[in-house]
Formats: sequence, C-alpha cells, structure tokens
Amino acid sequence: RMTPDEVSYIKVERDVFDESDIAIRISVQRDIYRQSQLSISYFLTVFAVVVLVGTIVIMFIIDRYFVAKLISIGDQLRAIDLGKEKLERGSCSGNDEMSQLADEVNELLREIENYHLTLKEKERLAAIGETSAMVGHDLRSPLQVITSTLYLLRKRLNSALATATPEERRVIEEQLENLDKQTKYMEKI
Repeated sequence: RMTPDEVSYIKVERDVFDESDIAIRISVQRDIYRQSQLSISYFLTVFAVVVLVGTIVIMFIIDRYFVAKLISIGDQLRAIDLGKEKLERGSCSGNDEMSQLADEVNELLREIENYHLTLKEKERLAAIGETSAMVGHDLRSPLQVITSTLYLLRKRLNSALATATPEERRVIEEQLENLDKQTKYMEKI
C-alpha cells in the first residue's frame, strides 16, 4: 500500500501445514517523494516570480522606450497650430524608430510650411493679377475714347491745316504724334 507519507508492504508467511505463522509488515517513509514535491513547489514559485518580474521589466521597457515616446510625439503634434506661418517642430532623442518617426513628422511639417508659403504667394499673385485686370479695364475705356477723339481731331485738323503755316503744321503734327504714342503705350500696359 502506498500513501503520500509512506510505502507499506505486508507479507504473510505460512508454515508447513499452510497456516499463517508470521505476518511481516515493512514500512518505509517516503522522504524523497516529499522532498521532490517541495522542490516542485519551490520551482513553480520561483518560476512564477521570475515571470512576473520579467513581465514588469518588459512592460517598463516598452513604456519607457516606446509608449512614452509615442505619447510625447502625439502631444507635440496636437500642440501644433496650423494657422501659424512657422510651425513648431517636435523632438525625440535617440536613434530608433520613434526618433525616425519624429524626424519624418518634422519633414512633413517643413513641407506643409513650404506649401503654405507657396499658397500665400499664389494668392498674392492672383490678387495682383485681378487688380491689374480691373485697372487695365478701367484705363482702356478712357483710352479708347481718347483714341477715337484723336482720330476725329486728325480728320478735322487736316482740313484746317491747309490754311496754317508750315511751323504751325509741324507743331500740331508733333503734338498729335506725341498723343498717339502715349495712348498706344498706355494701351500696352
């Protein structure tokens, strides 16, 4: 018979007439079994503690080197005011993937700034173009009137020039040419 504490063996010896003569009982304590059970429980306890400590250390490392950096980068991104002309840059120290991510975000911010400046310049040039078109239109209307009037004036003066002196004709022609040149120059603008 076997129990957790001992192993027992009973042997009955018979005599010559096949009657029970003697009963022998042998019991042995199971010290090795108890020691192995204790060793297994110690091993499992130590293993559980090592796994627990290892898990805590790994969680700390992940938090310190990955999660904290991601949270920092996220906070820096949320703090960026896209309405400003100069965008603030984020920073992340180290030479790992998180630092590379921060560098890529900074590069993206530089591109956004350049795009913003280009967009402002295009808006400014569009406003200048629109203003020049309006000014050009406003100048062309009176210039057309001046050109038409100059044409009519030339026609009328041709008949009147017949009685004028050569000097008067030259002065009138010069003035008409000067007016014509200035009108054509203004139309080009």
